[in-house]
Amino acid sequence: MINVHDDKIIIDIYVQPGAKTTIANGIHDEKPKIKIAAEPSYGKANKEVIKYFAKLLKLPLKNIEIINGDKSRNKRLAIFDTSNEILNILQGLYK
Repeated sequence: MINVHDDKIIIDIYVQPGAKTTIANGIHDEKPKIKIAAEPSYGKANKEVIKYFAKLLKLPLKNIEIINGDKSRNKRLAIFDTSNEILNILQGLYK
């Protein structure tokens, strides 16, 4: 689900750590499934999630934040940019 607020976009994702490469890979429980090439120890997978979205959206790392689920595969991200370009990219994750 994607929610747009005044200064940010909130998106729920499902993360599968320990993959060979970091890539969006379909849908899991109606959320984009992101395979992460990092283990879920010491916050490595969370850092990789932030890096992946920063690269995908062409935003600085500081504009992406995990606001819920830092110790879970189900995560909620805040993306501090509400442009149509960012929304279109995020909506593409649901295809």
